[in-house]
Amino acid sequence: MKRIVPGLLLIVVATLQPRQAAAQDPNDPLLNMQAIAQALGVQCSYCHVRQTDNSTDFQADTNPKKGIARQMIAMTREINARVQAASGKAAGQAANVHCLTCHRGTPIPQKLTDIIFRTLRTKGPDAAVAEYKELRQKFFARDTYDFSEQDLLNLAQRLADSRPDDAIALMTMNLEFNPKSTRSYIVMSRAYVMKRDNDMAIAQLRKALEIEPENGIVKGYLSQLEPNPNRR
Repeated sequence: MKRIVPGLLLIVVATLQPRQAAAQDPNDPLLNMQAIAQALGVQCSYCHVRQTDNSTDFQADTNPKKGIARQMIAMTREINARVQAASGKAAGQAANVHCLTCHRGTPIPQKLTDIIFRTLRTKGPDAAVAEYKELRQKFFARDTYDFSEQDLLNLAQRLADSRPDDAIALMTMNLEFNPKSTRSYIVMSRAYVMKRDNDMAIAQLRKALEIEPENGIVKGYLSQLEPNPNRR
């Protein structure tokens, strides 16, 4: 009789009997590992040791990520215990923190704008735009990153004064996905002002008025930039 690898047996049982597994003790190690892997969007070899024959050594501790995972699991349990104590609720009634709470399908949980800003600084706007589009294609309609335009607009607005080219690149990209974004044109106008290109700044504001003809903020900015023969 062939010897069955314990880890493989557990995976097979969990795959063939999902309903029974769901009813098991929530502290079962296999269920925890499956939930962790799904929450991080990884396979077992992310934390465990993959051997030369492509088998996985679940007992080895040489992969440093396994130690990190243990600490994160302990931290999560501590947080949940403190939430329960603070809320005064009975066991099982307090809201729990899970790996998915932060990770949401990615090994290193970060805000999308933090990722893009780091790429802007290290690789430039073209690389940042390409990265944003790649992440959007992979994770759109999932909870991993916020692809609504608000955070991107806020980042570009912060960059407009000090890194106007970066702000323009981000807003140009944002208009591909949100062509009616008046604020994108406003931010680009500010960036062009910082580049001392008033003609382009005015052009962006006029495009904004095509979308929102009665936007008083845009009209106010435009009146400051457009030549006025009566102004001394």
